Amino acid sequence: MNEDEQTIAGGWLIRELRTRSRLGQAEFAARAGLNQTVLSRIESGAQDPGFAAVQQWILAATDYRVVLDAVPDPLQPRSGADNRLAADPLLLRVSDERVKELMPRALRPSIGRFEYDQPAGPAADAAIYWQLQVQRLNARAREPAARLQVAWSTFHDERDRDLIHQLGNCGAGATQAADVLGACLRDLSPAPRRRGRGKHAGPPRIGQLVWCHVVYAVAIEALICQSAAAFCRAGAEATEQHQRALLEVTRAQREVERTEQGARDTAMRHDAHDRLVEAQAGERATGERRADCGRVGGTPRLEQIGMAGERILAEEFTAISRAARGLYEQMADDTFRQCLYENALPTPDLDPNRHPISV
Repeated sequence: MNEDEQTIAGGWLIRELRTRSRLGQAEFAARAGLNQTVLSRIESGAQDPGFAAVQQWILAATDYRVVLDAVPDPLQPRSGADNRLAADPLLLRVSDERVKELMPRALRPSIGRFEYDQPAGPAADAAIYWQLQVQRLNARAREPAARLQVAWSTFHDERDRDLIHQLGNCGAGATQAADVLGACLRDLSPAPRRRGRGKHAGPPRIGQLVWCHVVYAVAIEALICQSAAAFCRAGAEATEQHQRALLEVTRAQREVERTEQGARDTAMRHDAHDRLVEAQAGERATGERRADCGRVGGTPRLEQIGMAGERILAEEFTAISRAARGLYEQMADDTFRQCLYENALPTPDLDPNRHPISV
């Protein structure tokens, strides 16, 4: 930590959370996929990684998640036109890497705000309604991880902790949408003034680009939960295939034992051995697919994968994804579609096969 500048270095944060997690440098580096020498340089301050890398390593190696927040600097008081920007300078800044990856660059300006955004989005009453809907979606999307956290605290099964890390992005899109809506509702811009029609043409409205950002974030939530369902389903199916392959190996081994004890025909013994070799190859292949559904770094054990209710989680995330998709379709109004057209933005791609969940 830099005392003079009141900033926190990435290396200091890694060392602090590694110490809290009671991990040595070697174990942390193995879980995060880092070279221990590189980790040592980062912690000493000799090398300064970016925020995204620090966030990824901490999430992969510990039970902590780094969340970016912005607050006004009490040492730098501002007044006048800068008050609003100082109170919330990063309104549209996306901190979650998965949401950032799927959100069009034009909808996440680097300064955190659009230079100009005409107030053509929904009025305050409609925006409040949509905010409540998005908040409900956010709470629902985060329930599975919360239950897994309770299960991990109770039983300390590594697969529960693994799934918490693997599915940690669920709810990120809804959180982004709800936070932006909440910030806008606190300070809505009035509608443009029209000649001869009183002071304003109508109630205050959310900016068109901001509304497009919000709706896009809800679509991203549908995609993330759909990908999470596919991930859980793949783990359950890989486990079932591996268990069948293990059973085939057992049967083949018994057949080899019987032929060696009683069969005089050499061809029968060779056939039994060939079936055993084939069964063992199948077991290795299905075991690798099962292992691919776990976190890199040795946890959880192979036999734990697929045994933490992945099928139930898959159905639950499928239902949440459908709810998010339905909410997106309701929110994708003419203003949203016009904004996409005028800014040459792509329609949200809700195909999880083109955007598999990050592991």
